[in-house]
Amino acid sequence: MKNKENRDTDISDLADRILAGDTNAETELYNKFSKGIFYIIKRKDIPTTDADELTQDVLNNLILRCRQIRITNPTAYIIKICKNKCFDYFHKNKENFIRMDTSIEDPSANPLSLVISDEELQILQKEIQKLSAREKIILHSKFFEDLSSNEIGARSGLKEANVRKIMQRALRKLKARIQNFIK
Repeated sequence: MKNKENRDTDISDLADRILAGDTNAETELYNKFSKGIFYIIKRKDIPTTDADELTQDVLNNLILRCRQIRITNPTAYIIKICKNKCFDYFHKNKENFIRMDTSIEDPSANPLSLVISDEELQILQKEIQKLSAREKIILHSKFFEDLSSNEIGARSGLKEANVRKIMQRALRKLKARIQNFIK
């Protein structure tokens, strides 16, 4: 906890200096936090070149905000900017990612083939298509984007408990429907 408080104090001090017009503080902010921001973004499986660009965007956004207002919780603000930039990145590049509701034509590109048969996979895909749009989005966010219930809730405007309920309900539906086919 003390480490977080020190980090927030460091950012706040730099932010105050930036707000006062100190350009050296901008350089210090960049040098001090660029690696950590890059790491947060890279953890989302974003290619290195794109992660570099997003890191620059986050830092530019942070510096711009520091010039305008006093940020009361800098660490949370940085994480929020990182998540928003990653969300925007995935939204802009969505055609490059595997979707849950599309069929996979190349079996060698399908890691599920190691666990379930092609027939079971087709059944699963058909049953996923029967789910509501909200259920599909939540399951996709959880299992393909590896987001927490809290992150999904923040993205979709739902409470974390509601996200969990919807996810559990969707998984129960899938399990029941799939078991009917397997029996």
